[in-house]
Amino acid sequence: PEYATKSFNMDIGQAGKLVSDFWTSYMVGMWVFSFILRFFDLQRIVTVLAALATGAMYLFVSTDNPEHL
Repeated sequence: PEYATKSFNMDIGQAGKLVSDFWTSYMVGMWVFSFILRFFDLQRIVTVLAALATGAMYLFVSTDNPEHL
């Protein structure tokens, strides 16, 4: 919470809620991902995510609009 109070000019209540929301989202994400792994192969998931990241990076570096950089 100290980082959020100093960097984002939040009060301690807002920073505490931010940290709480982060950890709640993290735990829910872990549960959802473990449920998904029951039905899909991890290697395929990583391959698809790597392909999506590669495509996104290609679009990022090939843009002619410098505002996106």
